[in-house]
Amino acid sequence: MIMAHAIKPDLPKGSKPNHLIALDPGETTGWATFYQNGLPSDTGQVSGDVVGVTDLLWGGVFEEPADVVVFETYRILDGKAHQFSTVPTLQVIGAIRAYAHSNNAKLVGQNPDIKSAAVKFSNVHPEGKHNNQHWVDGFNHGYFYNQARGIYVPRSLWPEG
Repeated sequence: MIMAHAIKPDLPKGSKPNHLIALDPGETTGWATFYQNGLPSDTGQVSGDVVGVTDLLWGGVFEEPADVVVFETYRILDGKAHQFSTVPTLQVIGAIRAYAHSNNAKLVGQNPDIKSAAVKFSNVHPEGKHNNQHWVDGFNHGYFYNQARGIYVPRSLWPEG
């Protein structure tokens, strides 16, 4: 199931809506898209691990392919129980990598530990049940990427949606 929140601001003609796609991979993957000028475009989340993400990325949800794909990295840490697991998060990351490669997009992995700094920059926090808030992590990864490159859009200029 793909859940999306459309945000459609007025932009100059020719502005690419999916310049950047940021994803928080997992059994439910949160995502956000950003315009070239740093404005948020859309947010959402998709369940169904690798199948859901494949449908999201190649299924026509986005108007056009991204130039930049940002995703949260995942490492299996010592002592973490993955015995007999298919590790769906790593499968999702494989689909994300394949999407970026097939579209000649820049692929950027970010460590999960940037989230606290990203939340401070964006002031976008999860509200309500976590299972409906995966998009927030995707959003904050994209926001952090833009901010680190000097692309800052004050929240007062964000489109409502």
